[in-house]
Amino acid sequence: MVLTKSEKRALLFITAVLLASILVKWLIPHDTNTAIYDYSMEDSLFKALSADTVETDIQTAEVKKPLKSTHRKAGKSRKILKEKSVNINTADQKTLKKLPSIGPSTAKLIIEYREQNGFFKSIDELENVKRIGPKTLKKIEPYIFIKTATDSSKSY
Repeated sequence: MVLTKSEKRALLFITAVLLASILVKWLIPHDTNTAIYDYSMEDSLFKALSADTVETDIQTAEVKKPLKSTHRKAGKSRKILKEKSVNINTADQKTLKKLPSIGPSTAKLIIEYREQNGFFKSIDELENVKRIGPKTLKKIEPYIFIKTATDSSKSY
């Protein structure tokens, strides 16, 4: 890489300015007034005002169960599903839409795959359906189970 004369001058000027600013910063230390950043009074006021709204007792705190509630991204709440409540071999589109991350089009794809390839033999086989990958499968796995029409070991 060969630099022209004007490029060398520009590079030398930038280097000189940078060194001069470092030298000035080193020789004339900047003294900041840290008293203006003292928020201890505001912090104590906030703690005092919010003390009645924050629960500190663990036994009275409400425990949320992550498998009981699922929500759409648009803020619409979904019907609460129980663990292992959806049989993917017999579920209709309306039931499949209740699963997290499954919308109408994905539910339709699951049904189409099932009609073309027969009943699902394992839950992992859902990854063969377009739009269902490992992350989606992990989200819906607690709610689904497999039972074929000839399987009599489980009840509906």
